[in-house]
Amino acid sequence: MTAPNGYLTRKVAESVEEAIAQYSIENIKTIVKASIQRYIESFMSQQGGNRSLFESFTKVGLQFVIDKSAEIEQDPTVRKLQLARLFEQIRTQLPCILITDSNFDYIPLNWTGIEAAWVKQGDWYGAIQIARKMTVSLVAATRDETSTGQLHSLLSAMFGEFRWLAGGTRIEGNRGAGETWTVTVSMPPAIGAVQQMAISDEPIDKIWVSTIELPELWFEDRVLIRQPLGRFGPPGPGVLNSPALSDLPPIIYAPLTVPINQTAQIRFDYLQPDVHRVLVSDPNVATYEPQSGTLRPRRLGTVEIQVLRPKKRLGQEPFGDQSGATLDVVSRKEIKITAV
Repeated sequence: MTAPNGYLTRKVAESVEEAIAQYSIENIKTIVKASIQRYIESFMSQQGGNRSLFESFTKVGLQFVIDKSAEIEQDPTVRKLQLARLFEQIRTQLPCILITDSNFDYIPLNWTGIEAAWVKQGDWYGAIQIARKMTVSLVAATRDETSTGQLHSLLSAMFGEFRWLAGGTRIEGNRGAGETWTVTVSMPPAIGAVQQMAISDEPIDKIWVSTIELPELWFEDRVLIRQPLGRFGPPGPGVLNSPALSDLPPIIYAPLTVPINQTAQIRFDYLQPDVHRVLVSDPNVATYEPQSGTLRPRRLGTVEIQVLRPKKRLGQEPFGDQSGATLDVVSRKEIKITAV
């Protein structure tokens, strides 16, 4: 999908509080809705990167534009479309598409949340994984049933059939500007009906609306925290380190089936990168990329995602030297690679 630019550029956090502030609920919602808005703009702007799909597949979409210019205002063949994330911006400016949000959920990726940690020039750095799931609704509104139906059909195609032609399921931030976030449109759109709705107490003051729901949008990112090394001491006694995290078998989150022409995200709870190794039972059927957590099918068949850890030697610390140790499979999950 077309990548939106400039929505969140940030520096390394100097404290946990600062890191949390960078990823407040409102910040994440803003990024997700802005990325969806930019994707729609790529179709509705006359200079948009996906505008040509309308020219090839449906001429109906060419009548709606979001561009602002004197030529467009005077052109009788096009209709000015408002695209916004706040209802107050558009209630008197129809036709319009309103972007709203709901169902904001926290997604645990592992026990600690820390993806990696290192020491540099006397400072401790930690990379913390961020994952959230939310639903975004697109509300198309016009003064007549036909126009609302046309917008409804265009939005359905944008997030349905056109999604693959426009680049796939992932919307990424501008890596060159320091944006490391990714929004994944993982599910097909849920299509609502076209219906009439009153917007005031006046009987004639009505509009035609239709809602398209984008369920389970995944927001993923990581934030860096920097702390002076002297602030950290040995772990104290308590629930958090008893039993040792490395003794807990990781939980694997993965789909039961994966079509051969798609990829799948594999997620874990309690996975300790310094101790555990993740493998697939048959790399001829599918491969696993640990950096991105992506399973890539290669041919039809069945594989197991396996988490291995060294057998402990007597008296050995959980994170001690594991060289030469025998590996045990402590977690596994079977995945079937299918044709569709």
